[in-house]
Amino acid sequence: MEDSTSVEPIWRDIVSGRSQIEFDLFAARILRSTLARKFAQNPTPACLEKCATDLRELFLRNAELPASQNDLKKILG
Repeated sequence: MEDSTSVEPIWRDIVSGRSQIEFDLFAARILRSTLARKFAQNPTPACLEKCATDLRELFLRNAELPASQNDLKKILG
């Protein structure tokens, strides 16, 4: 059982490379690459959770942008 502060599995899948999504939001493309490298250097559950949270927060902070909205539809369906 996940705790209430845990992010949805899709965010972890994106960071770990299990899910390949082509982002429209340029900042998301850059951040995903940075977080994927960070996780590759430290492949622990805590690091994955932190990276997934950071990616999710980028989209929350930019939710009003059309590119972010398009990407969220791809991510969350």
